[in-house]
Amino acid sequence: MNGGRWLHPRGSTQLPLSFNSWQPPGCMMHEYSLEDISSCLESRRIVLIGDSAIRNVFWATARKLDPKAADEEMQRAERHVDLNFSRGGVAVQFLWDPFLNSSNLQQHLASHRDAWDSEKDKNEDMSTALLVIGGGLWHAKHFGAAALEAFKASMETIVSSMIPGGYKIMTAMSPSGYPAFSTTRNILMISPVESPSLYPALAEPRLDPAEIRPLNEHLQKISTQEGAPVAWSYNLMTQGDDRAYQTDGFHVIDDISRHRADVMLNLRCNADITRLKGYPMDKTCCNRYPEPTWVQTIIIISVNLTLRLSVKALTETADFTLSRFLPSFDTIRAMLVLALALCYSYLADRTHFFSKSQKLYSPLDFRNMCLVAIVLGILSLRRSVSKTTTDQPFLSRDQTEEWKGWMQFGILIYHYTGASRTLEIYKTDYLFYYFAPLITFWFLVIYFTMKAGCSRNLSTGFLLGKILISAMLVTALIRIPGILEGGFFVLERTCHIHWNLKEWRFRLQLDSYIVYVGMIYGIYFVRISAVLRGDHKDNRLLYSFIRCYWLQIRLSAIATSFLAVPLFWHFEHRSKDKYTHNAWVPYVSWVPILSFVFLRNCSRHTRNFHFAIFSWLGRHSLETFTLQFHIWLAGDTKGLLAFRLFGPKTSIYGRWLDFVFITIIFFWLSCHVAAATATVTAWIVGSSTGEMEDEGEIQLELPRTKSRAELKGHTNHNVYDKMDGATISFGGLYRLVKRDLRVRVVIILGVMWILNVVSA
Repeated sequence: MNGGRWLHPRGSTQLPLSFNSWQPPGCMMHEYSLEDISSCLESRRIVLIGDSAIRNVFWATARKLDPKAADEEMQRAERHVDLNFSRGGVAVQFLWDPFLNSSNLQQHLASHRDAWDSEKDKNEDMSTALLVIGGGLWHAKHFGAAALEAFKASMETIVSSMIPGGYKIMTAMSPSGYPAFSTTRNILMISPVESPSLYPALAEPRLDPAEIRPLNEHLQKISTQEGAPVAWSYNLMTQGDDRAYQTDGFHVIDDISRHRADVMLNLRCNADITRLKGYPMDKTCCNRYPEPTWVQTIIIISVNLTLRLSVKALTETADFTLSRFLPSFDTIRAMLVLALALCYSYLADRTHFFSKSQKLYSPLDFRNMCLVAIVLGILSLRRSVSKTTTDQPFLSRDQTEEWKGWMQFGILIYHYTGASRTLEIYKTDYLFYYFAPLITFWFLVIYFTMKAGCSRNLSTGFLLGKILISAMLVTALIRIPGILEGGFFVLERTCHIHWNLKEWRFRLQLDSYIVYVGMIYGIYFVRISAVLRGDHKDNRLLYSFIRCYWLQIRLSAIATSFLAVPLFWHFEHRSKDKYTHNAWVPYVSWVPILSFVFLRNCSRHTRNFHFAIFSWLGRHSLETFTLQFHIWLAGDTKGLLAFRLFGPKTSIYGRWLDFVFITIIFFWLSCHVAAATATVTAWIVGSSTGEMEDEGEIQLELPRTKSRAELKGHTNHNVYDKMDGATISFGGLYRLVKRDLRVRVVIILGVMWILNVVSA
């Protein structure tokens, strides 16, 4: 409310972009809609009292409720009259009172004070949830030298009606340095006096900004001494930029009024909307994050305490009996890394410990970041090394990891720059991290497709038939209404998992057929490789043709791939909109993918080199994809994380220095989490037989209590007595868990189910 800047550079000639995104210091401001306002205020009202500057905020608020109707009424409305507008159970009222001395103003101030004192109006249908007052221009225009004294008299009446101590909430600062509410009551806000522009086009400026300065200085005084809630950001939005004004030099353009309306709505509604709707946490201004639930608290304390005790048991008391039943030191250390990464993610994106900022899509920033990624990739070009051959196989591991890496670079840049607004490309909603469940789904589709009748997989016709049937079944699952709905209903009722069905169906549809193209490609790659090696003795026409004309087939594939890439790019750019584009993607997405595969492997030179930095990122793609949501981005991808260690709070240079610093931490932590995940996964999965790998020889027998004779110094060389029934049961259970991967998976799923149910 008291600070901020426009994210777009002031020198830009693109006027719409210059006033497109207002960034308060350290927090994310939400752009309110009718649904949001209605949820916050329900059947209560917003009252704005003052001059034409406040009237502009009234019309901006009305447009949020119904743009078309608001514009129509604005065209019909007279200038210096009271106005009313209502939609969706929300009423907005404007009272024309440029001198701030009307009886209507006094009545609303008295009502506002009564609501604070007794809360008797808090639940009444038409109580005033937000009272905004602003004036001063008419004092300067009509009172001349006496303007300041007249303005002081008006403000004295307003300040005397304020609640003593009631506005301490306005100065209750979060760790990031701005007001933070957990819930909100009725709020009064004062607008500073509008400072008019001196337009060169105006032959006779009617008011000098110097005449306004004393009035705002008085507001600054009562704000400091009396705690008056003045929205200084209103004037910062127009400071030093004449383009913010209309040609009359007094009234601001619609974009400014729209953001001013959002400032007052963020002040009043952010805490309530978060309490009602929960995540994503993209409204961090004037708001507080919910306290950790008791389940989250218990998990954090228990996990960290258990891991610390385990490390102590392994490092300090190697002979202690408990250590015999623990994983190795490396495994426990990996678990500790994962626990600390989880705590850091919570601290970064579920508290005000770090600042948050809004995204701003800039084509220049997007292109520059892509260019940096390309340059880094070129500089990291390396020859692939293999212990067995000097020529890498078709689609080598380095290649596939490189491919994942540059795609991940694209995803990260796409998310960070906010390109999703222009391009189509902690109660935790598991679908929020759609990458992991999506891959799991398609892995299971491939597995069960190939598993069915696997004894006949040598038959190409049988394989193609299975793939066709699988494609038909999965298409029916995705596209026929009711099937996914039923599955999601079961998940919600039994596991309290609330997935976004629309998003899940959209993601599945985009990948509907590329998976099957890949399966068919894999089948024929194996068959053709066998034919060319001479391992396949089948003399059918197809295989004979391949043997005879392989060189021509290869050259034709390369030529087709060279043509396919620009043609596909042309097709993409001819799509009318993203909906047309998405409708075609399932059927044509395989074209650029197969073209890239052919071109990447068409010769020894292209096949035996790789871009090391892309391969590195590809090996950590799962971790970077998941962690980006909370330790690189913020507000569940809606904003950006910021340390504000460099430059002014909202400096554009400090913003990019923050980016470099946070990115280094992000990649460093992703690397360690990837290594820890691999260690824990290897411990859980165990050997190829499904048995957990031994962490040393573990004695299953529990020691008995020593006898009095032994305590007196008589040693019993048999450390363990014969086990009783309970010990035998424990040993049997331990062996079952240790040797059967399925039991371990069931236990893990059971723990996840319990945590999800109790935390719902």
